[in-house]
Amino acid sequence: HNNWSLGTDTGENLLDPGDTPNENLQFLLVLSCMIRAVDIHADLLRQSASCAGNEHRLGGQEAPPAIISIFLGDQLDDVVNQIVSNADSIRLLAAHKLDSGVSTVPVLKKDAADRNRTSPFAFTGNKFEFRMVGSSDSIADANITLNAIVAEAFCEAADVLEKLSEEYPIVADVLEYRGLAKLKSTYAEGLSAFIGEDQRIHTTFNQTITATGRISSTDPNLQNIPMRMELGRKIRKVFVPKEGCLFTDADYSQIELRILAHMSGDEQLIGAYKMHADIHRTTASQVFHIPFEEVTDLQRRNAKAVNFGIVYGISSFGLSQGLSITKKEAAEYIEQYFATYPGVKGFLDDSVKEAREKGYSTTLFGRRRPVPELASSNFMQRSFGERVAMNSPIQGTAADVIKIAMVRVYRRLKREGLKSRLILQVHDELLIETVREEAASVRAILEEEMSRAAEFSVPLEIDLHEGSDWYEAK
Repeated sequence: HNNWSLGTDTGENLLDPGDTPNENLQFLLVLSCMIRAVDIHADLLRQSASCAGNEHRLGGQEAPPAIISIFLGDQLDDVVNQIVSNADSIRLLAAHKLDSGVSTVPVLKKDAADRNRTSPFAFTGNKFEFRMVGSSDSIADANITLNAIVAEAFCEAADVLEKLSEEYPIVADVLEYRGLAKLKSTYAEGLSAFIGEDQRIHTTFNQTITATGRISSTDPNLQNIPMRMELGRKIRKVFVPKEGCLFTDADYSQIELRILAHMSGDEQLIGAYKMHADIHRTTASQVFHIPFEEVTDLQRRNAKAVNFGIVYGISSFGLSQGLSITKKEAAEYIEQYFATYPGVKGFLDDSVKEAREKGYSTTLFGRRRPVPELASSNFMQRSFGERVAMNSPIQGTAADVIKIAMVRVYRRLKREGLKSRLILQVHDELLIETVREEAASVRAILEEEMSRAAEFSVPLEIDLHEGSDWYEAK
């Protein structure tokens, strides 16, 4: 039902969008999706121009899902060429129109609220008629169905959109709206449905659901209360202890990296933790070969990403995406990291080898996780299995440690006859509803029992905080 003209000349006549700001915005969003899709698939599309009707085979090859719904027959090659040749001009004009202040943000937010459209691509999926004008090779009424190709070619994941938000303010507004909508529906409104007659929320903890061995929380999930956004963190203000109590929060500091140091036996990593050094600044200093005191904040952040990424078997591609650097630079970071901590490299390689031989990985406490993906004939599945084999001994051991700590803390509270009680576990964090007169005793119990839950070659350190609500305590 939406008809717009697309010309091949440059300038103000290139686009002829709808009359209203909202129609203009819809058109630009859809068109940018199509340009991105063609950018990615142009070569394949040109090779496949012989497709016709509803056939799902193109040029003798099985058609990828992204282009199955393009049915242009002999017109496809001309359409692709015209769009690609004008892509830069279209982008420039689109950017100009988005920056020209046509009240697009309020319109988008209102439209999203009315139609529950929190995605910039919610406007796709219809058939759009593009009339090629101003060219001797003009094509009339070429109809393109965009739904499948946009879904694959133009990602709307939050981490991808965040990279675009500084350059395109409209993307920042979409992300803001999406975040606010989730806070409202999932937390502000969602949690209220679980308030019991005693005015408390009682979650359900599950011990045998997660593959990592971690305890999970459902109905509601109290382990995913937001932490990244300040507004999201303020949701924690509504969680308050009963009268006469406060919250005491204890969190293991970098437990997975400490377990990695212990299990790998790497002397450099163990030494850094024994000296209670800033591990990320230390890593940056050694990886980038610069004095510790000259490490910049950016270099520390990059080293932090490498430190935690290594635990999860991160690839050079994954690291490049996370740090917005080239794949080559990311590969060099990882190579330098392994040169700095050779014990880590050996441990990860041995973990994969052992899991491949046995069919499972094992935590320090003997708990097994099957890794059948390592025997798969599919490359992607095997790669996933390798990452699981690297990470499971570390993350699984961390899950074992926090469970041991929970039991020790619970028993100690009972043994000393305290009224304070353990009410929540969030991964590496324990939350105690603490009677105010017992605050000093609770702090001592958490510090002692959590730090002694396991004996490693590096110390287990605990971050302790108190507050009149969960926000203050965290």
